[in-house]
Amino acid sequence: MYQAVKEWFADWNVVSIIVRLLIASLIGFLIGFDRERKNKPAGIRTHILVCLGTALATLTSVYALNMFPNTSIDVTRLAGQIITGIGFIGAGVIFISDKKRIEGLTTAAGLWAGTCCGITTGFGFFEGTLFTVILIVITMLLLPVFEQNVHRREKKFDLYVEFDQGVSPAGFLRLLHTEDVSYSNYRVLQEDNGKEGPIAILSISMKQTDDKDAFLLHVRNLDGLRYLHEHSSTK
Repeated sequence: MYQAVKEWFADWNVVSIIVRLLIASLIGFLIGFDRERKNKPAGIRTHILVCLGTALATLTSVYALNMFPNTSIDVTRLAGQIITGIGFIGAGVIFISDKKRIEGLTTAAGLWAGTCCGITTGFGFFEGTLFTVILIVITMLLLPVFEQNVHRREKKFDLYVEFDQGVSPAGFLRLLHTEDVSYSNYRVLQEDNGKEGPIAILSISMKQTDDKDAFLLHVRNLDGLRYLHEHSSTK
């Protein structure tokens, strides 16, 4: 049964072409749904268009091979150019936010993975496509929980801190001395300019990871702090 369905999909006919394009659209929807839910730059429509376009381009390569069987056409050349071209779209969704964080890496990787799935769908390699989509969905939906648990147990991490106007970071640093933590790499990214308060970044090292959540909660509730973000240490 499976072999018969596979051979039917492998045939070059209108229904097979439509099914391949529909599968590519579904793949784009599944990958883009997670990005859309998290308000990322490239969402459902972007991923669908990317997967659909790459599937069509790949089908065009197969079509050209079937139309001109006696010519030496490299059907993989167009696919390679697609993967190269998608890099420009991926670069467009990667940016450094005003919080000095690099954003959009996962979205760009999702676009690239969706592109590859579109190519394999166009070629009719459904087994590899199906298994890859399953792994992509697991990566997008389940691994963030694992990553959060990993970050929660980190002893070293960086803090990005924005202070209210007129507030000196000195008081914040004195508080750190009273906690069971040490800090290093303290840098002031912006001085108090009369319109906005100072902005600083520093590396925190804790002796006990069990106290991390309590420490961050205590710091976030301090007077004079407008914004605080914790992320993995760059060291």
